[in-house]
Amino acid sequence: MVRTKWSLPLALAAVTGAAACSSNGSLQLGPIDAGSVVDVPAATDLGGATDRPATTDGGNGSDAGKSTDAGSTTDVPRTTDGGGTNDAGTAPVDAGPPYDPCAAAAVVDLNAMGTVTAGVHHITRSNASVGGMAPLDSACGNPGHEVVFRYTPATSTALRVSTDNAGTDANFDTVAFALATCATTGMSLGCNDDATGATHMRTSTFTTSVLTAGTPVFIVVAGYTPPTDSMWHESGNFELTVAELPIIATGAACDVTGAANICAAGSTCLAPTGSDAGGAVCVAPIAAGAACGPTVPGHCATGLTCVTTGSASTCQTGPFTESAIATPTFLDACAMGRHETLVGSGDAGASRDDNHTAAAVTIPVTVTYYGAAQTSFWPSINGYGVFGTTAPHDSLSGALPLASDTNVVAPFLTDLVLRAAPGSDICTATIGAAPNRQFVVEWLDVSAYAASATHLTFELVLHETANTVDFVYSRLDPGTGADAGVDPTRVDGSHATIGLSGGAGAAPITHTGNIATTAGIRFTPR
Repeated sequence: MVRTKWSLPLALAAVTGAAACSSNGSLQLGPIDAGSVVDVPAATDLGGATDRPATTDGGNGSDAGKSTDAGSTTDVPRTTDGGGTNDAGTAPVDAGPPYDPCAAAAVVDLNAMGTVTAGVHHITRSNASVGGMAPLDSACGNPGHEVVFRYTPATSTALRVSTDNAGTDANFDTVAFALATCATTGMSLGCNDDATGATHMRTSTFTTSVLTAGTPVFIVVAGYTPPTDSMWHESGNFELTVAELPIIATGAACDVTGAANICAAGSTCLAPTGSDAGGAVCVAPIAAGAACGPTVPGHCATGLTCVTTGSASTCQTGPFTESAIATPTFLDACAMGRHETLVGSGDAGASRDDNHTAAAVTIPVTVTYYGAAQTSFWPSINGYGVFGTTAPHDSLSGALPLASDTNVVAPFLTDLVLRAAPGSDICTATIGAAPNRQFVVEWLDVSAYAASATHLTFELVLHETANTVDFVYSRLDPGTGADAGVDPTRVDGSHATIGLSGGAGAAPITHTGNIATTAGIRFTPR
């Protein structure tokens, strides 16, 4: 049958009319006309309920991309990378890696290692791989990259310690020193920065104080830190030698430089007046009241001084007592104070040699010398100075008291020459606060006359209130080349006049024996 738009309602009507009544006359709508029940598109077509893309799709819920991805939370490079916290390489490296030169594994047993030739211990090492900062202090230079050697002497004697050997790099600027204990508070037994030896310009050579047999000492080899210029290195290879010096009896010939032997306790190696080194013997100290002077071998005992009255010279008690400064501090007046102007005859101050002195310097501290207050001081080029209103006569040598000058303070009285300024000068400085100030006079890098290769830097220090006088020596280099063989005694004080003298009739006090950069001299009023 062909249906038109009009046939569907008519068909429905026919069906409805035919099913209106059953044979018994009852109404049979539910079972028969199940159209509304079976065809329940509104109920069975749960499009809105079953098709729930927002729920099942889970775009925002089950597809928890933002939650499970957790890119910002789990990807935490700044925390786990720790660049700023864990990568702390820069600051510790700059400060020097932790290094304990006194650790058991670091200390080298010199007795068990190296070689021994003619009683001299030799060992070659490098300090290039050890810490840059210096935990152990030195009295004569700025040490870094320290290597420690333990040495136990077989006899009670002094040691001759040196890095001036063939195995030391030519441009390695060494600093060497010896300590009684391997600690920052260890007592210094000897020290040297620039010895200017026979084979190298900036090696280190020194003689220790007398040591006890069987008691270990600690010898430290380091580099001067930081280097003074690009030519010099603070680390490298070095050859260390250590020798136990023979002890020479009183009256026997000795080496005035202390390089080959030392005098027995109680005596000093002295060369005859006018001799550079030859003919030196070990002499005993002279007792109080006994004859002394240039014609008498020996020197006055500790606490006594040789006083000349008329034609007689005897050892007498003076107004000062002398003692050693075990660990002197050098106060650089040329760096902290002022360079003094030279005055004198001949060339209006242009000369850097004899007949010149610095102009009178007003002493800004209260100083009493030989019982009298002093207000001005005149430093001479020749390693001494005088109190008062009269300039010194620039003496070249002579025993105290000087015939030409009174009230003399002489840290190194001999014939000296200043090099070109400002690298070589006479300087003064006042340091500290009242009533404990210090007035310092420094002779910077002078040379011995006719020995231009020598280098000497030293100073005197006047102490306010205490009125003590200190002599401190920073550099005593003997020189090389044409000056070698003569210069060692030009810088060790054996031919210089060292001491104090007052006015007429006052007993002077003269230091006897050599001087060194490892110990200063103190004169204390009685």
